[in-house]
Amino acid sequence: MSDLRETVVATATQWTSLPWLAPYREQSLARVKAGQWPELRQEHWMHSPVRRLHAALATPTPSDTLTDKTDSIPALDAMRVVFVDGAFDADASTVAAMDGLTLVTFSEATADEQTRIVTHLGSCLNQADKRERHIMADLNGAMLSDGLFIQVDKNVQISRPIEVVYRTTGAATGLNNAPRLLVVLGTHAEATVIEQFVNNAAGSAVVNAVAELVIGDNATLKHYRLGVDQHAMVHVGAVHVVLKNNANLKGFILALGSHFKRTDMVVHHTGQGSHGDVTGLYLTRGEEHSDLNACIEHRTPHCFTDEVFRGILADKSKAIFNGRIHIHPQAQKTLANLSNKNLLLDQGAEIYTKPELEIYADDVRCAHGATVSQIQSDALYYLQTRGIGRKEAEIMLSYGFINELLNTISVAPLRAHLQSVLAVQFTRDSAILEHLG
Repeated sequence: MSDLRETVVATATQWTSLPWLAPYREQSLARVKAGQWPELRQEHWMHSPVRRLHAALATPTPSDTLTDKTDSIPALDAMRVVFVDGAFDADASTVAAMDGLTLVTFSEATADEQTRIVTHLGSCLNQADKRERHIMADLNGAMLSDGLFIQVDKNVQISRPIEVVYRTTGAATGLNNAPRLLVVLGTHAEATVIEQFVNNAAGSAVVNAVAELVIGDNATLKHYRLGVDQHAMVHVGAVHVVLKNNANLKGFILALGSHFKRTDMVVHHTGQGSHGDVTGLYLTRGEEHSDLNACIEHRTPHCFTDEVFRGILADKSKAIFNGRIHIHPQAQKTLANLSNKNLLLDQGAEIYTKPELEIYADDVRCAHGATVSQIQSDALYYLQTRGIGRKEAEIMLSYGFINELLNTISVAPLRAHLQSVLAVQFTRDSAILEHLG
């Protein structure tokens, strides 16, 4: 066992948690002890600067000086749950009681709620094979001290979004920030969940966040995972989903900022007729690194997947996209599409893209593709001939490249907020945005 693994295991062993979570934590810790640590020789990590992850876990550097960072979404009428460095912040949270909705932290769960949590906790992760389940998700379980449980009962539609905010401060170091979200939707239930990760830490704080989403028969979940991090952050996260009969998922991932960011999304079509729309954006600059892996497992017939990801890379930043659609032998009549498009703004930027179709059924319709390009000179020339400066034209074209996906977000205040945030990603001059609308 490596020195780093020994340190991690020792820390997890000494970590205190809720007694009723002890069996799950012990199982997760056993997986950590037996699992493979992220290394360059592993296919899913071979292009990643894993040394950044190792360094942050081994010698995190806290920040004494914190900078203000807002996480409010203007005009969003949502139930709001806030965690600070993994601990529930009741004063910053606004939760309203509703019939048919269970919204409770693990630490405040009743005996009945504890039973329901234990029933579903780890159920989505356990669907994944060794290729799609890596040690950091198990490390989250080994360090689990609190989390959020959302359950929507049968035939209940929650009209207000549920916003879950994870704040990381300069006091967060090492492994102690391991958020966990568990969402369970009953038959014909509907809900919208927004996860937002923000931080004001100048040091190399580590976030290791896992979400499990169980979507029941004929249920619909809109899930937005927004990672907006400071450059010094190390952020490792995973979203694991189980879709039952005729279930619907609308998933969106935003990866923005951080020294090292790794996001995994694994969707399991376990029921016939299920539908998964998975989209995402990653934007990097400086020497940032973003690693996004999306795997869609089709295990049953008559299911549909539309997987669309786009990236914009500037300066000397680097990104990795690995998209895989796996069609099992019994998954006949599958319809699946995978698209990845990337825009490189500077010569030093790099993208490694690997779209995969792994098909073991013969009656399917599947397509995949990837592109890597720069801003088109003729489009740039066209805008400049109409009196628009070169820098402004570059911003407009970059924004247009991603705005198509932003327009698919059905929550209007969230869509407007992200359009504003992303429009200024590569410029500090707000006046340059007047032509963007």
